[in-house]
Amino acid sequence: MLEDPTYLGAIDLFGAAGARLVPVPTGRNGISLDRLAEAMTRERPRALYLMPNYQNPVGSVLSAAARREIAALAEKHETAVIEDGTLEDLDFGTPPPPPIGAHSSRARVITIGSLSKLIWGGLRVGWLRAAEPILSPLSQLKVMNDLGNSPLSQTVAARLMRKLPAIRADRREQLTERFECLATELSQRLPDWTWERPTGGLSIWVRLPRGDSEELAAVALRHGVAILPGSMFSPTNRCRDFIRLPFCLDPREIRDGIRRLARAWNAYVPSRERESVAALQHVVV
Repeated sequence: MLEDPTYLGAIDLFGAAGARLVPVPTGRNGISLDRLAEAMTRERPRALYLMPNYQNPVGSVLSAAARREIAALAEKHETAVIEDGTLEDLDFGTPPPPPIGAHSSRARVITIGSLSKLIWGGLRVGWLRAAEPILSPLSQLKVMNDLGNSPLSQTVAARLMRKLPAIRADRREQLTERFECLATELSQRLPDWTWERPTGGLSIWVRLPRGDSEELAAVALRHGVAILPGSMFSPTNRCRDFIRLPFCLDPREIRDGIRRLARAWNAYVPSRERESVAALQHVVV
């Protein structure tokens, strides 16, 4: 069971493992708790995958009350919760609430953490936090899969973790500046696009006033910019009027990318509009 929309890597990974995916709608306030409770009662899922902090792609942050309710549901239905916290350090000044696992000593919660988003994408060092009966078989599987992480990467990570408060402060300043750059460019060049100001994370979830984001993505490539359409983040192929825009690049690259995207938007004609024009021409003839 997972959010809809959600991290596209999770969709691919669970699908490749042969899992049957059960989507639950999510929005600006996080996953729908009513729909989640109904789905868990009906489906009895083996696992629930969530991103409670700056959810990718929506950007939502689950409240402490919602986290408590999810922990209670997981405990009631004996469902393992995979809590992806890889973005939790990327707040803009107000840290998110404690993790879901903090609200129950009996629920099976696996919390994921990582340095790749906070420090550098090339530092592929992360961790899992869970009860010992869960961690032991997972550790064995990891050793069978990759024979262990690079010692050099682990040494670098261990040294950098001693400096995490300063690193967080620098990263917060950097991302805030880059978000403000993206916000300014969008308001000036694409004012009819709608989105909500995030409280952290690496991207915003933008709604198009018309058209299909997959069609726009194809046009954007011809203008030299790549975007991810909303349907890629949905296990049900919905969200076709959304795109995810990151603000993790240098401000110069952000400005250039939005200029290219604005040109693509001005050149884009939705297929429905083209069909309507063609039908009208046929009638006129």
